[in-house]
Amino acid sequence: MNKSFWFLVLFVVAALAGGLWLFQEPVEQNKRSEPIFKDFRRTVDTLQSVTITNAQGTLFEADNENGVWLASVKAGQPKYPVAKQHLADLLQTLTQAKLLEAKTRKAENFSQLGLQALYAQDSIASLITLESSSSSKSLMVGKVATSGHGSFIRKPSEAQTWLADRYIEVPVDKFAWLQQPILPYQAEDIVSISRVDHDSWNIVRDPQNTGFKLSDISQRSELKYDAILKSIIVSITDLKFERLLEKENELLDSLEVLTELEILAVENVSLRLVVGKIKEQHFVYLSTTDENPYWSNWIYQISSFSAQQLVKSMSDFIKDKPSSETGSDSTFMQFSIDEGESPN
Repeated sequence: MNKSFWFLVLFVVAALAGGLWLFQEPVEQNKRSEPIFKDFRRTVDTLQSVTITNAQGTLFEADNENGVWLASVKAGQPKYPVAKQHLADLLQTLTQAKLLEAKTRKAENFSQLGLQALYAQDSIASLITLESSSSSKSLMVGKVATSGHGSFIRKPSEAQTWLADRYIEVPVDKFAWLQQPILPYQAEDIVSISRVDHDSWNIVRDPQNTGFKLSDISQRSELKYDAILKSIIVSITDLKFERLLEKENELLDSLEVLTELEILAVENVSLRLVVGKIKEQHFVYLSTTDENPYWSNWIYQISSFSAQQLVKSMSDFIKDKPSSETGSDSTFMQFSIDEGESPN
């Protein structure tokens, strides 16, 4: 083999070694096993606010108000309840995570780990800021390790980057960590549901509380299957949103209304749910005569599938009984004639 070939091989090996060196410096402190934050438990116990931002702006901003975590969705609008599990998982991860392996200290190489400053071009980092009554802690979270078992991190005030031993999850958008489903009710909390537009029907819980009944069903019809009435109850109590929009008259007027439902819940809570669409996007909004609950302040964008589960007509619930049931009298009469004497 000629000298140029061996020179090329040596060049490639040197380049690969340099790339590995990039993420393995400094060697003397490469391996660690210490918490990301010291005394973090004290911060969690008195935590007042959590903010997560990226290059596009604020992803999540929530405050602890008298023991209830509420998120700011839009300036000037009421705050929205936070999904407790997401926030609890984040705090548990930050409490338990350890510094596993030191990486680069060179700012020009931060982009390789997704840890460049938020103002930098094409930054994909997320900045987590936690404020307690006595301290403030911040952490930048970058890419997930190729093994999938940890996240690259950096404290904003430090040049040293690290691989943490755990994956640190951040919200994908400003709605991802808000409370779901929309309504704070379970199926057993619903007393009745009525469609009140052009195709009316009424579903009520029976007095023995053993299930639901469809009013005004004819003797010649029956339910398509036993659980069909509960299915629409669950579609309402499990209804999730994709994003929130401000409840503005202009948007309300633009909606093509598909159905209107009146719902009676326990403790005589009465609410109205309207399903509508604009082009191919579907929305719901709710109103009530009681106080001003958080879910009545917004228009919710929902999936097309969720909308379809709410827009039900009477024909979606019932089917005609088999002729053997509806025509039993005539069948008996015919049998009697066939077996007896011929009529005069």
